[in-house]
Amino acid sequence: MLIDDLGYFKRAANYRNTTSGIDHPNRSKRTSEDWYAYPIQDFEYQYNSWGFRGPEYTQYIGKPVNICLGDSFTVNVGGPIEHSWCSQLALHFDIPTLNLGMDGAGNDAIRLIYDRACDLFDVQNTFVMYSHLHRRLVDNEFTQQVNTDSENCKYFLEHKIPNVFECALPFWTHSDTEIEFLKQQGLTFFGSKKDSRVFQNRDGHHMDKLTNSWYADYYYNQWKQHNES
Repeated sequence: MLIDDLGYFKRAANYRNTTSGIDHPNRSKRTSEDWYAYPIQDFEYQYNSWGFRGPEYTQYIGKPVNICLGDSFTVNVGGPIEHSWCSQLALHFDIPTLNLGMDGAGNDAIRLIYDRACDLFDVQNTFVMYSHLHRRLVDNEFTQQVNTDSENCKYFLEHKIPNVFECALPFWTHSDTEIEFLKQQGLTFFGSKKDSRVFQNRDGHHMDKLTNSWYADYYYNQWKQHNES
């Protein structure tokens, strides 16, 4: 398994529920009334024994797969797994596309899972949605640390994964300074700071189906251009 030594594994493995994380009427960034009024309600969270929101991955060990890496935006907290960018991207491929997103993960944890996945699977393509710059993996737990912008940017570059198809989280998750830095890295954003609520899931923070589709289409076009060149 990829994450059985992380604290996250104990909380996520085999999790089954109608809510998860901030996608709960008492924890959502929406009001409780708005949460219940959200038009998409008929879904459940089903995490596999590895701690990921997907089917059992043991069957794919040693076999060709694509992998999708990220945090709760990749997990698609607040919406059905079918609406995630990973699930929508998977429709374009004939081989399994595994969702390795982890709620609360930072870019150091994402890099760790990438390295482990490459040892375990025959990884054909990697698609990464980088996480918040202030997150850290400390003593096998996902934490958040207050650091300067320059420290966070340096830390990000130390854990950035080379030669992958990549994007940044949507606009509303970043400060203006972070946006400028990530643009310098050539990373694409979707959504809008001004109208973020329009593009958000039931929990009031993560991406709805349409915004996920913009990311899925962008990743697929990146892949096509790479393979046509």
